Amino acid sequence: MLAMSEQKTVVLQTDVRDSIRTRLKLQAVRRGITMSLLADQILDEGLKKLEQENETSSFTKDKGAV
Repeated sequence: MLAMSEQKTVVLQTDVRDSIRTRLKLQAVRRGITMSLLADQILDEGLKKLEQENETSSFTKDKGAV
């Protein structure tokens, strides 16, 4: 798998509450990174967690069906 910095980037436009944008901006400034990079990291971590949950629930369903 390519490293994050080697992957092609695309524009993802989404509507978020103003308070979330403010919090995202604050955390990006505190870390010295762009909001875009921080959002990418948050989405990546969140998606990995969801994918792991899906694998676990799929395993449980498969095991119960046997």
